[in-house]
Amino acid sequence: LRTQFRKGERPAGCSNCWQEEDAGKISKRMNSIYKMKNNLRDWTPETKPTLKFIDFKLGNVCNLKCRICGPYCSSTWVKESIDTGIRHASEKDWFGRCADRKFSKNEENYEIFERILPDLHVLEFYGGEPLMQPEHSRIMDMIKTNVVSKNLHLFYNTNGTIFDEESLEAWKKAMIVELNISLDDIADRFEYQRYPAQWDQVINNIHQYKNNVSSNVMINLYCTVSMFNAIYLPALLEYNAIHLQLPIRFNLVHWPKAFSIKNFSPEAKRLITESIQNIDPDHKKFIQADHGIDSIVQYMNDTPRDEHDFDQFMKSIARHDAYRKQNFQETFPALNKLL
Repeated sequence: LRTQFRKGERPAGCSNCWQEEDAGKISKRMNSIYKMKNNLRDWTPETKPTLKFIDFKLGNVCNLKCRICGPYCSSTWVKESIDTGIRHASEKDWFGRCADRKFSKNEENYEIFERILPDLHVLEFYGGEPLMQPEHSRIMDMIKTNVVSKNLHLFYNTNGTIFDEESLEAWKKAMIVELNISLDDIADRFEYQRYPAQWDQVINNIHQYKNNVSSNVMINLYCTVSMFNAIYLPALLEYNAIHLQLPIRFNLVHWPKAFSIKNFSPEAKRLITESIQNIDPDHKKFIQADHGIDSIVQYMNDTPRDEHDFDQFMKSIARHDAYRKQNFQETFPALNKLL
């Protein structure tokens, strides 16, 4: 990989990033370069490696089973995936891999972490839901009581259902804390997509963070764009402009493939494009410049539709509506008509 990059080549395994970058979107690759810029200034291929960046995926413990997710990232999904036949209960190796808490089982990991903490620059916390992980609480306690790097940058993706008051003190020791709160839609559409989250509870938690965090904490809304919410992005931006007024970032669903916006029909893509192009400029001003909505539209229009994936999307709706006693047609009338 290093050799290919040095030659200016594009490794095939990085295809998602290349597609996003070609559409003008900031990719995971480019975002990682941004986060590591302080370490890269004096870097050469001969530089002695030291650990600066840790991406913590501590387990799949989560209190939600979002439509665009699955048991690999959410423990709450496991029973439904078995009951609906997506996975079989005998697949112990697969579920074990999801939930195996290898970091917490080895006490030596915490000793190593404490030793390298003064040199670390970036810690990323994903899940599951990172603010539910007992390992996260212990790491925060270590940050509170130890010397940390003056460049320490903490990055979170959280579902917004938890107001983690205990971490506020540890966050003060970091240079920057980026708290990205998942908000893909509003009201009943939000609750359908991020079941069983409660809209009012999440909005209340967002206000709690706004009112209580220190000045080094950046709160962003993190909107994952999928087949479910692409047509409703104007409504989310309007709500944010009126009620929250927070920076908003857009992320694309690539997996599961059935939920990618590339699978809309050409006519649906045209209508979604028009809808997004007509968004009020006052509502768009909260979009972070490097996470623009125009690149989302370009990606959708430039990427070919997969009929099989579209068929799987429709089957997924029917399967999980029946299991959860939800009704897609009633919750998403405009999208239902579009499909």
